[in-house]
Amino acid sequence: MINQQEIKKSEEFSIVKKHVTPQGFLMLAVCDENLLGKRFEEGKLQLDLTVNYYNGDRVDETELLQLLKKTYQGNFVGESCIAIAIKHHFLSKESIKHIAGIAYANMCQIDEIK
Repeated sequence: MINQQEIKKSEEFSIVKKHVTPQGFLMLAVCDENLLGKRFEEGKLQLDLTVNYYNGDRVDETELLQLLKKTYQGNFVGESCIAIAIKHHFLSKESIKHIAGIAYANMCQIDEIK
C-alpha cells in the first residue's frame, strides 16, 4: 500500500509512453522503471508491462508532472509513479487497485487541461 513515505519519495524514475488520440489528446502510460518488461498475473487478471504500450521515455518527477498537466488520461503502474500522481492531486488513494500485489490506477481529467 502507498504510505506517506512513498508520496515524499521522488528520486526514482518513471517510464512514460506518450500516446495521442485521433482527436489530438495526449494519453500517458506510466510505470515504475523497475517494472518495465514484466508481467503480473492474478487469476484471470494481468498487468503486462512487456508490451510496447508502456515502453517510452525515462523521466523524473518534474518531467512527469509537466506531462501530467498536459494529459487528459493516464494509466499508472507501480508505487512510485502513483505516489507522484497522488502528491500532485492527479490521483486519489481510493483509485488504487492491485494485481498480484502491484499497484495500478487510471486517471481522466474531465475539466480543462492545465
